[in-house]
Amino acid sequence: MINGTISKDYLFNSPSYASAFLLGMNTNGKTDWKIKEGITLKELEESEIQE
Repeated sequence: MINGTISKDYLFNSPSYASAFLLGMNTNGKTDWKIKEGITLKELEESEIQE
């Protein structure tokens, strides 16, 4: 990372690892990642299971 910009692709094992990388602290990626409509990853996954 250079000046806060990621200069290559990274593959994380979980949304929480990716979220922790960006936020610099332990975090729950399923509740912290949101799509532009404000829906969390957890809510999105739950809605897909029910369909």
